[in-house]
Amino acid sequence: MTSFKPDEVIERPLPLTTRLHHVEEFVAGTKAIIKHKGAVACYKPSVDEIHMPKMQKFIDTEFSSATENYYSTLAHELVHWSGHKDRLDRDMGKRFADEKYAAEELVAELGAAFFCAELDISRSPRPEHASYIENWLQALKGNKYLITTAANNASKAMGYLNKLQSVAI
Repeated sequence: MTSFKPDEVIERPLPLTTRLHHVEEFVAGTKAIIKHKGAVACYKPSVDEIHMPKMQKFIDTEFSSATENYYSTLAHELVHWSGHKDRLDRDMGKRFADEKYAAEELVAELGAAFFCAELDISRSPRPEHASYIENWLQALKGNKYLITTAANNASKAMGYLNKLQSVAI
């Protein structure tokens, strides 16, 4: 049995409101164009904009608050945004079932997980994950290095987003 030593510091997580404030500052630091319209979150490379449903459309889940769900979804779209030809220039694919699109979705999912871990917010599974999994499995069958490449690209995306920050969080 280990005992508490008086000179030990116990790390406690920051309150959720503080963590969400850090997330808001981080997102603002990217200077991405984010428009709140529609019912579906997406990144539109042709106009270099992220479209998000209004925050009020997100709900609390067993694992995450509505606000955390909003920001984890936005993180996914920010990772796509980082891949624009004027930034990290990733090939994002053309359509839902194409292998490059599946690979880009895997990059965005891993990057969003890194974002949430780095900024200490919870992340709930999203309904579209089920539809992505079949595409990821097909893409993984065709390319045994896909997961490594996707994780590397997701790490580069987070590195890029971190470099955009004027203040360390």
